Parts: sequence; structure tokens; C-alpha cells
Amino acid sequence: MLLVLPDATARLNALRSGEVDAASADFMDAAALQSEGFTLLTNDAFYLALHILDREGTIIPEFADERVRLAISYAIDRQTFVDIVHAGFGEPMTQRFLPGQYGYADDLVDLNYNPERARELLAEAGVETLEFTLPMAGALESEFQALAGFLQEVGITMHIEPIAPGTLIQEVTAGQWEAALLP
Repeated sequence: MLLVLPDATARLNALRSGEVDAASADFMDAAALQSEGFTLLTNDAFYLALHILDREGTIIPEFADERVRLAISYAIDRQTFVDIVHAGFGEPMTQRFLPGQYGYADDLVDLNYNPERARELLAEAGVETLEFTLPMAGALESEFQALAGFLQEVGITMHIEPIAPGTLIQEVTAGQWEAALLP
């Protein structure tokens, strides 16, 4: 029997009491569950990425400049994101595909965390202030806050706008957002 428990606390309590045999857990709960003797099963199915959708600059003119998009990438400290927001579960990535997979690009520029380079690129592009908004649907508030913090360090303001669950993909494909954080 499959029991749906949308509340994370109720799910963990059911697991700990033996009411259920298995349950999904948040990153922040995984280490505690392991220390209590639970077996943790993980997979590589969850890739979270900031997608700049407005590459022509229709909504945010600065996004048309590749230097601005690169600056955003350099501003994100992926290792700290994994360590803090995901409690060390996962690997920092600069592209969706892994070596050997179709779509992997061997020739990508090193996009690892480099806030100084991010600031340089923004200055080269003539960008003194940059603000944009991301839609947030679901329970990824920690991820959004961390991303906004990284960007703020290089002078970019990212606003977060909660939207109705189940509407994100429809709104993104309709061109309503300049960028989105998508798995």
C-alpha cells in the first residue's frame, strides 16, 4: 500500500515509528536518519539549474549579453550550495549532462565560482544594476534564497515570486518569465 504524507514531519514520524517502511526525506533530515540507523537510498535524478529564458533580452535587456549570463554563472558557488542547502548530498555541476552522456560539452569554459570574474564581466557589459524575478512553485525556498544571496554578492538582485503549484511549466513555456530555477 502506498500512503501519501505531504507533510515532512508526519512522514518522518511515520518512518521512525515503523508505521511506514520507507519514506522520502529532505536533504536536511537525511543525515539524522542515517545516524539513527536508517538506510539512505539516493539517485542522480534531481538536477537543479537556473535557466535564463530571455536570451534575446525582451524582458530583461541585459540578458541578451552573453557576458551577463556568464557573470550569473560565475556568481553561483555550487559547492557551498550543495554543502549548505543540500547538507552535502549531491555534486556541484556546471552542466546538466555528465561525461559520456549525449549532450555533454567537453569544450565548455570553466564556469566554477569566481565572483571577481562575475563583477568584471558585468562591468565589461556596462551593467551597474541588474534585477530580475524568478517564479517559485513548490518547496525550494532554501534553494532560491541561497541563489539570491550568491547573486547579491556580485550586485545582482534576484526577486522571488511565489506562484500557484502546478503552473510553473505552463508559465515558463508561455514566456511569462525571464528566468526560472528548474529541475
